[in-house]
Amino acid sequence: AGRWGLNLLNNFMSRLYVGAMADADVKGHRIVEATGQHVYPGFILPASNLGLVEVSALRASVDQRERGSLNPNVRSLVAYNTDSEITPTLRFNGVLLAQITPSGGLVAGQSSIVELDAWNWEDAAYKIDDGMHINWPTHKQFEFNRSTLTVELVDNKNRQQALKAMRGLFDEARGYQTDADVPVNIKLKSMAKLFAGSQQLFIHTNRARDIVDSINFAKGYGIHRLVIIGGLDALQVSDILVKEKVPVILNSIHRLPSASHSGYDDPYRLPARLVAAGVKVGLTITFNISGRNLPFVAGTAAAHGLDPDSALQLITRNNTEILGIADRVGTLAVGKDATLFVSPGDALDMRSPTHLCVAEALCSKACRRNCMNDSEKNTPREEIQSKAVRRLGRVAPYLFSAVPKRVIRMDVGCALCWIIW
Repeated sequence: AGRWGLNLLNNFMSRLYVGAMADADVKGHRIVEATGQHVYPGFILPASNLGLVEVSALRASVDQRERGSLNPNVRSLVAYNTDSEITPTLRFNGVLLAQITPSGGLVAGQSSIVELDAWNWEDAAYKIDDGMHINWPTHKQFEFNRSTLTVELVDNKNRQQALKAMRGLFDEARGYQTDADVPVNIKLKSMAKLFAGSQQLFIHTNRARDIVDSINFAKGYGIHRLVIIGGLDALQVSDILVKEKVPVILNSIHRLPSASHSGYDDPYRLPARLVAAGVKVGLTITFNISGRNLPFVAGTAAAHGLDPDSALQLITRNNTEILGIADRVGTLAVGKDATLFVSPGDALDMRSPTHLCVAEALCSKACRRNCMNDSEKNTPREEIQSKAVRRLGRVAPYLFSAVPKRVIRMDVGCALCWIIW
């Protein structure tokens, strides 16, 4: 008695129960023994370039942005690479869904939410073109001073020009939606769902003044489904965020304070302070390879003001509610998709590895982090190094083909040799 369990039927949770195993109808079911372990809903990673960037130094594997600054027609889904070597490292830590997001320019394009266990981008698609992403022009920007060899915060001289270009695009797009007798314009047509209210507007910005300006900008065009991504200074304008019902997805709280007078732990306590102020908060790490640390970021929030359950909600329920998929995932409930995993310990603690993932089907997918088999464990160090050198030899001609020869110096070669060692 007192045992908890669930039934999975056609990739959905068909029944939750508490009681003895004899009380459950398990005929025809595969039974997974998880006594003493923890069952979690799959974690969701918003605003990530996962599958769009493999090796940032290798141009052929980078497909996260297009030329130009106004690209509302860009769809990240069709560029998503399901064969990325990075994806299994996220699944190993319980990240089973991700919002694949383009970057660069003023209007980066449209994101889509994907499952991380799929053969191609069509199969991976979970919610297609869920949001439009813009990078708000900031009032201030960091600039390197060559005379003092320091980084200074200066006025953004290009801000007004950038705002003019963005307003021009939104004005044309709004007029395009109401005028039927105009030639087809792919860029303007791609913004139809945004003005119709079926697509969210994700605004990437950090400073308090920029957050307020971006909200007013969107409201001026009748766009009410807003999400702030970044939000370093969100606490300073929390009253406005609560009043306008604008959620915030914080980007990696594992960082230094943004101001010299701030406490060292201010970034860690920011989620708890925003939650206390009444702001709906989610968490993310936008850089692809660091996305595997998403649960540990939530763990940091749990250690600095949030209780463990509330910290877990930041990367499950809250993220799904912000992204508009809470009716399907984010919690363990009857009728929701069976996107969950089993962990032998606290999934927010990096000392507790995840063993079994259930993402739309029962599966146990090997992770690159744990792929060394028994024979490799006993392989001499010299043989492993020689294999690495041979692999590097096959990749190096492509890696350095686009780099001017004068840039490749001895220190680069030494660094590569050190990494192999």
